[in-house]
Amino acid sequence: MHQEVNPPESPPEASADGVVWLRPEYQGRHGELLTLADGARLVGVSKSAISNW
Repeated sequence: MHQEVNPPESPPEASADGVVWLRPEYQGRHGELLTLADGARLVGVSKSAISNW
């Protein structure tokens, strides 16, 4: 799925990369984010197992 970086209907609080943070305490903590695949590797299970949890 393709998403525009800053679509015309973006709220004014959207950051430069088009992300709207619903929880401001997480802003600036991009390095701590994990993908589903990263989380699965971390605990040694498949991505589908993580999804089911």
